[in-house]
Amino acid sequence: MRKIVIAGVAFATLIVSPAFAADMAVKAPAYTPQASPTWTGFYIGANGGYGWSQSSTNADPFQNFTTATSVVPPFAISQQLQGALAGVQLGYNWQIAPTWVVGVEGDFDGAGLNNSSQMVVLDPLGGAGGTATDGFMAHEDVQWLATVRARLGYTWGPSMLYVTGGGAWEGVKDSYLLSTDTAASSVYSASAGASATTTRSGWVVGGGWEWMITSNWMARLEYLHYGFNNSSSTLSIPVTCAGFAVGSACSSNVTSSNNGIDAVRVGLSYKFGR
Repeated sequence: MRKIVIAGVAFATLIVSPAFAADMAVKAPAYTPQASPTWTGFYIGANGGYGWSQSSTNADPFQNFTTATSVVPPFAISQQLQGALAGVQLGYNWQIAPTWVVGVEGDFDGAGLNNSSQMVVLDPLGGAGGTATDGFMAHEDVQWLATVRARLGYTWGPSMLYVTGGGAWEGVKDSYLLSTDTAASSVYSASAGASATTTRSGWVVGGGWEWMITSNWMARLEYLHYGFNNSSSTLSIPVTCAGFAVGSACSSNVTSSNNGIDAVRVGLSYKFGR
């Protein structure tokens, strides 16, 4: 009897085991590989950094005197502008291949790149006597920067190296103070101050590194060089001159030019979609 029971249990085990194994195979979840995050999509973010620039100012002061002698000769000074900047960026990326990304981006930054320069010049008044000393002060303030740029990036893993370039604009405020005291008795004297705000256009190139923190958040470090080589602003300062001629209008032309701006920025962007 015992042998019959053992044989029955063994037979039942042989029948049930394949069915149980088949049932387990059906219920086990299938492995699905996770899709890699893509750089494709719209993004918006904020940035901040530091910029510096070399600016030059050329002055041709008091050139409209009715007297034959030029009182103050033309001269030039330069100043190193520097300061912080911060703003926003908006763009779109296309991942055209597993390792290549193209995109377009626009940004606007408020800036505080500014500085002042002063100088004292001697005038060739000669026989008229007096101190023959004149002063000039120039202050320039880059108040904002904006760009529209194309981007080309090479990616590996969550990182991307990119180059970028396009058009650039800046808002600049120039302020000047000009004075002359060419006689000890102060008979020959004049002074004037003026300021003007202008928008200049140019170009920008640069590059950077961007890291995809998650599928939606991206951090970056970038360098940009802005070129405004052919942009300048000219201001005519009207002056009422005393001692040279009654009613003499001795306006002064001042031209300020900004040869370029360098900036280093960090940024954080949010990308829509996956």
